[in-house]
Amino acid sequence: MRWHWMGMLLAWAGGVGAQTAALQMEVPQAPVAVRIGAVDHLVYELQLRNSGKEPMTIGSVEVLAGDPSRRLLLLDGDALCKQLEMLEPPARKRPACELPASGLALVYLWQPVLVAPGTRLVHRVGTDTGAVEGGAATVNPRAPVALSPPLRGGPWVAVYDPTMRFGHRQATFSHAGRRIIPARFAVDLIRLDREGRPGASVQDFERWHGLGAEVLAVADGVIAKVRDGRPDELRADTPSRPGATADDVAGNYIALDLGGGRHAFYEHLRSGSILVKPGQRVARGDVIARLGRSGINSSGPHLHFHVADTDSTLHAEGLPFVWTRFEALGRYASVDDAERGVAWPRPPGCCGAMTMAHPEPNSVLLFDER
Repeated sequence: MRWHWMGMLLAWAGGVGAQTAALQMEVPQAPVAVRIGAVDHLVYELQLRNSGKEPMTIGSVEVLAGDPSRRLLLLDGDALCKQLEMLEPPARKRPACELPASGLALVYLWQPVLVAPGTRLVHRVGTDTGAVEGGAATVNPRAPVALSPPLRGGPWVAVYDPTMRFGHRQATFSHAGRRIIPARFAVDLIRLDREGRPGASVQDFERWHGLGAEVLAVADGVIAKVRDGRPDELRADTPSRPGATADDVAGNYIALDLGGGRHAFYEHLRSGSILVKPGQRVARGDVIARLGRSGINSSGPHLHFHVADTDSTLHAEGLPFVWTRFEALGRYASVDDAERGVAWPRPPGCCGAMTMAHPEPNSVLLFDER
């Protein structure tokens, strides 16, 4: 399933015009530091609101650490516009980085930056009428939860793209008056053969290698929720079901309570394959279901996996996680390349044994059989 913000305005001491002063910013969820592949990343959202009566163009976003003179990163140009989404008013044709009067937007930050947990951040946003600082936030001191892989062997490709509009990373929902991103760190795991093919035929889902693979408990925990009985859609041309809702996307799923306000989600499970019940305690490595293609999704048989702060598939905030160990074999350049059934490239700097890391986008993995 690939569908799958709070600081007050601080006027910059450089003489800011009335329209720039109308720019308000906040960080709704604490930034998190997480290792992705072999590189440390900073991940969070910056919310921008134009409370003025005229549109403004967002030209740059700087992230400053502690002392405002220490710049962690600068986003501008196309890189910024690709990571800015207009939430209100509804999207219409306009320049990509234009924030209309009364407009609300999110900047999705997923940046290769090394920053210590507990670091205080502040933001400087440049507009066509000046700059403003604000959006103070502290990097979450809590480390990502460390989990065993949810599947055995491989190779598996971990399909996701943090820059894809309406992809896992940028699929926002409204709940209790705020915007949430349940699948912020979600991955879709598709089984490949050594030639990169998901099956004997890309279109024949019944012959995909991963269909029916054993799904494993990633940690000791208690089963919080289960849904079974949704059919597996094993034809590539199956039309969308009339009246389907966002809740139908997950299909058959398990929510595993990891403790400490963290829940692991396994979605699109094979119909009739779930072996656990709510309230049941499981141990790391237990077989809990089999991989299928239930629900509504744009890929063939795969396991959607993510971690969130409640046991709801939609009304939850996605949380970072790392896998204790896996081997990176290669990496595709895009989601489309990862699903075309071609051999995976091995770009420079890629690959090797990874420990305590989140997989890179569209990376090909081998899970330890031990």
